[in-house]
Amino acid sequence: MFPEEPQAIPEESVRNIERMLMSMDGHLADQVRLRFGLERVVEYLYAARMQQRRIDEYLYTPSESPARASRFPTDRGAALCEAHFYFICWDSIYKVIENLRRTCYGLVTPREVLKRHRPSLEKYRHARDHLEHFPERLPGQKRTDWKGDSNSITGSVAGIRRDGMFVFQGEVWDVTQAGVDLLDIIVSEFIAGVLSEVTARHESFLNGESAMWAVRDKSHG
Repeated sequence: MFPEEPQAIPEESVRNIERMLMSMDGHLADQVRLRFGLERVVEYLYAARMQQRRIDEYLYTPSESPARASRFPTDRGAALCEAHFYFICWDSIYKVIENLRRTCYGLVTPREVLKRHRPSLEKYRHARDHLEHFPERLPGQKRTDWKGDSNSITGSVAGIRRDGMFVFQGEVWDVTQAGVDLLDIIVSEFIAGVLSEVTARHESFLNGESAMWAVRDKSHG
């Protein structure tokens, strides 16, 4: 189901979690939500990797192409479209991790991963929001930073620099391989943590204890 990648999260990790969940007690809705949530997180990570490669198709690395050092991306519009879905991948991963904080299994991994990486996840979510609601950023709209009069007008134009940085309204986001590497770390920590917790729950279940925790995480910290 998952494509082969040099840094791919082992498919077996997700499958092991699914097998253990299916063999334990628990609310069926939570079981299904956790299983599909894990799959979706990994799928969006793979999609983000693909999107970053597509963005690179419109950019170049000056150190590898010194003769082209003065050129901009070959197609800024297309690069922005690819970046839009790249940011959607970040946003979707955040939403799944946030959603899985509250299950009958009482997992702490979602909360801990969000605690460590919330600033980065929130920042990329803001980029998605910028592109998702771009019309609201245009001159005269409610979330614009454009200023001027009938003689001149200035404001932010969303774009990707040739060094692989997305820029808009004074902020900068890395859409190079470094950004994907960070997302890879976040997802890897998430999957590894869930695997460890579910394994512990499964061992307790085999010893005659319930795999469920009575108290669900309802905090937002």
